Amino acid sequence: DITELNVGGMGLKQGRKPLFRNIQATSEEIETFKKLDSLGVDVIFRVIVTDTPVPLEEVLAGRRR
Repeated sequence: DITELNVGGMGLKQGRKPLFRNIQATSEEIETFKKLDSLGVDVIFRVIVTDTPVPLEEVLAGRRR
């Protein structure tokens, strides 16, 4: 079972918009993150491995940039 998804390294690509720091995502990708979260997967964002993980809820609420 997958219990955690670390999101990073998603740069500029057609159809993607800024989401968190230099991470970009399409609306479809964001919906996938939400679905995984609803299934109990911890979706976290960090640009590099030494960064503090930021939960999906904070990213979507715009509290962390």
